[in-house]
Amino acid sequence: MKIFFEFAPLLLFFLAFKAMGDILFAIAVLIWATLLALAGLWLKTRKISWVSVATAVLVGGFGGAALFFQDENLFKLKPTVINIIFAAILLGSAYFKKPLLKKIMGEAMIMKDSAWCQLAVRYGSFFLVLALANEIIWRNFSTNIWVMFKAFGFLGATVIFALAQIPFMQKNALIDDKHKDK
Repeated sequence: MKIFFEFAPLLLFFLAFKAMGDILFAIAVLIWATLLALAGLWLKTRKISWVSVATAVLVGGFGGAALFFQDENLFKLKPTVINIIFAAILLGSAYFKKPLLKKIMGEAMIMKDSAWCQLAVRYGSFFLVLALANEIIWRNFSTNIWVMFKAFGFLGATVIFALAQIPFMQKNALIDDKHKDK
């Protein structure tokens, strides 16, 4: 259910753009769909992750600025900014040996803190690559290509990257909490 609430706004953004051919209209749809999805997620689970809140704030901020100034480029910067912020947080957490991913994913997997830090470096680096890819695509290709990349390229790359991390996580998985380092 959580996945539905997180990806439905993106799908509606894509469909709105394809139906109307107007990126600003699609941005307005995305803003409303994101707010409705956040409200729906809250009503269903009574909790919302900080990632979902941060994403909604950035969608509203960049999308609102793009609509207000009638400049789609302001919105095209959003994935770059989001990915740089996520990268900085994850790389910073690894540098200071405070594994943030453990707090986010720790209930699903038990690993040593050192492994969580390694995973944070991997994800942080991945987010930097996504930020660079977004910059290259929105600055050098049509809005149509960028929308396709935003709707499917980011998602596809993220799924492939996440699946590629499974062997690392399995190799570093611990059986119970008493094996974790501090």
